[in-house]
Amino acid sequence: MAEEIWVGSTFVSLATRSGHRDGTAFTLTSLEAKLLSHLFDNAGELVHQKQLLVEVWGYHPNVESRAVASTLRRLRAKIEPDASSPVHLVTAYGLGVALNGAREVEPRPVEDAAEEPPEEMLPARPVTRESTLVGRRDELELIRKSLRGPAWLVSVVGPGGIGKTALAEEVRRLEAGGAHWPGGLWSCALDDVADRQGLLEALVEALGVQATERGMDADIGSWLARRHAVLLILDSADRVTDMLVDLCERWRARAPELQLLVTSRERAGVAGEVVVTVGPLALAPAGASLAVRSGASAVALLRERVASSDPSHVFDDDELDALDAIARSLEGLPLALELVSHSCAVMGATNLVAHASDGGLDLRARRGRQQRHRTLEGTIAWSWQMLSEPEQRALARLSLVRHGVELACADRMLAGIDGLGPSWEVIERLVETSFLLRDPQLRPTRFRTFAVIRAFASRSRSDADTAEARRQLVLWWCSRLGKQDLTGRQQEVVEAFENALEAGMLAEARALLKGVWRTFLARGNRFRVVALANALHEKGGLVQDPVLAARTAAIRGNEVGLVAAHEEIMAIAEAHPGSGGVLVTLGSVRQSMGLHVEAEEALRAAIATGEDTVAAWRELGACLASTGRFDEAREAYARALEQLRALEHRPARADTLLALGALLLASGRIDEGRRCLREADGLAVSLGNKVLRAHILNNLAVVEAEQGGIREAIQLAAQAMSLREEYGDVFGQAVIEANLGEWLVEDGLLVEAGEHLDHAAGAFNRLGFARESAYTEIVLARLALAKERPEVARLRAVSGTAGLRQCDALPLLPYALVVLAEVYAALEQPDDARAALDEADSLFPTYGSPQLQERARAIRASVA
Repeated sequence: MAEEIWVGSTFVSLATRSGHRDGTAFTLTSLEAKLLSHLFDNAGELVHQKQLLVEVWGYHPNVESRAVASTLRRLRAKIEPDASSPVHLVTAYGLGVALNGAREVEPRPVEDAAEEPPEEMLPARPVTRESTLVGRRDELELIRKSLRGPAWLVSVVGPGGIGKTALAEEVRRLEAGGAHWPGGLWSCALDDVADRQGLLEALVEALGVQATERGMDADIGSWLARRHAVLLILDSADRVTDMLVDLCERWRARAPELQLLVTSRERAGVAGEVVVTVGPLALAPAGASLAVRSGASAVALLRERVASSDPSHVFDDDELDALDAIARSLEGLPLALELVSHSCAVMGATNLVAHASDGGLDLRARRGRQQRHRTLEGTIAWSWQMLSEPEQRALARLSLVRHGVELACADRMLAGIDGLGPSWEVIERLVETSFLLRDPQLRPTRFRTFAVIRAFASRSRSDADTAEARRQLVLWWCSRLGKQDLTGRQQEVVEAFENALEAGMLAEARALLKGVWRTFLARGNRFRVVALANALHEKGGLVQDPVLAARTAAIRGNEVGLVAAHEEIMAIAEAHPGSGGVLVTLGSVRQSMGLHVEAEEALRAAIATGEDTVAAWRELGACLASTGRFDEAREAYARALEQLRALEHRPARADTLLALGALLLASGRIDEGRRCLREADGLAVSLGNKVLRAHILNNLAVVEAEQGGIREAIQLAAQAMSLREEYGDVFGQAVIEANLGEWLVEDGLLVEAGEHLDHAAGAFNRLGFARESAYTEIVLARLALAKERPEVARLRAVSGTAGLRQCDALPLLPYALVVLAEVYAALEQPDDARAALDEADSLFPTYGSPQLQERARAIRASVA
């Protein structure tokens, strides 16, 4: 098996499960390394995913799983130049995965022992040491490996407080006394050095060079030439990087084995340089278990420092949860964590979190630190001074944004700053100096900065700069509404919405709220929508828009009940007669209440107003379909699509095609429905809307399952799951998992079915979706029945059916009743089974597929 490989320009050590790409280190999980090794053994050939599940995961050949897709996605993020357009890990749909452009690293030849210095000339080899740093193993390994390679300059770059100095000190500690640099390891701090003279003086002092008449430059060169292999560790070289590189290139002419380890906010940008970018310490996902969150390196650093200060400190669950909250609020910034650890030891993390809510975390000085590291404020201020006044104003304006800003938006936010130059040059400069961070996984590329830098920069922002930056940010996002899909951009739009409220731009705030409305609801986040609408209402912006007020009331109906929501919307409609948008919302709520005639009446009245007619036709299509009037429903959807094509509104057209496709499938026009869904899928691909694609794939999976293609349905659902996971769409993922669980029960894969159904049930309960929770209970009843546990199945089926009745979920009730009858039949209670089937029969004329009716007849025959 190959131990070290190149995949394009990415180095991977399969033996140590680590690697680096463009100077950025990463680690592989054992499964990622095993998968990559297997693909390397079959380089250039397609390996089917089922084969990978068997040979890498050790699964049974009949098992279906999304594990391969999930692992491939993580691998691509680490080794591909652009994970969204992979060139090395390529998937051919239905055929498999291939690894392209990979080669094995040739082992280095063993050096001729005769060329080595005599043993007595070598310093004693060091005792093997473990690193004392927390969470920096990968960076340390990359630095040490690079220094043993062809690189003459290793630059450790990152913002202030990220831990560059600590890494350099650790490298020196680990390498001290080693044989690789017989000339020794020499350190020099350059914090206060700002010119060539000061640089030479600092080096002469640190190296102990004897001064002569030739000058310090020549004296240092002679000193280095006599010692041959020397490693110079130069800390905080931010102000003198160019001068330092110029001097060292001349010295290397006399001492070719000279190597440098330099810490700075920016790279030197010379040939032969290896850049190690240092980022914040890792934090676990917010929704992870406490065990996972408390094991993340940012929290581990806090725990280690607190335990060092107070060995008797008790870390119970509350304390660990508080440590995670502190690490998260400080974004994993090591210096901030170091400074706050003393307070955690003295006060306790739980008390500190409560204190922080009143006055913020007190990042106090610790004895023994360099002056600029004594406070986080001092560290940032030291770096801030290196920016020009226009650059400081630019960063101060950009500090208004928490979730990242893309270049086009920065153009507007930075306009009018005298002496600044093109915004792209400013952004490039701020990225190079580590004030802004760029995440290569974000498409289009966005730039952001740490919260502590934002807080510092904001204090330097004038009221005029704040007002102008806020206004331009809001106007830029308003200009994007309707022109791009906002999936994955909701937090940025919400941030613009909040700035619009602060600036009193209420019309723009309403537009921004509408921009994320459907996206939030599609992801099951109705609570966020209500919170935003309430914030707008407090500023007086909701009263001016009855449509938005009606929509908010409709969503609030999940908490206060549909009857109360209906009364509130009726009052809005009476106060604003002739508002088509309000009538559309009224019709939608009536449809949810099962008042189909009244819903149709409101929707047709909305169409007559000529306002918001696209939404009215779409809702009317759904209303007509729910009562089995499929031909009229198709006509309604066709009218909506006609208007959307004229408006060139592709996101809404894709949504409408999806609804029409589902209708066609439900009415038995399978081929037409599939064509409609494929057209919607094409639009979703062109929009880059993976959430919509997941919804479409799930619908295709449903029809495949209804047509008897359970295996095909499972594969489509697994693809949809992968897309939902990518965007952290908890609700959408739970919907697919509920369906997937049902199909896995059909296919006899009961263990996997149980896992998916448990995940779905937990998600629906957390999100407060009663109807979906009840449906999942019905599927869990089928699972229990398949496991020959009829009593458990009865409890779940009764509970789920009652839940669906309470939600007035009539379209789902026939399915629940058939499952309930199946359970009673298994329990040999024929009277109860027939009663459930009789009720299902009464609903079949309006709801229920032919397949479900056939199943009901089979159960009735068995209990006759």
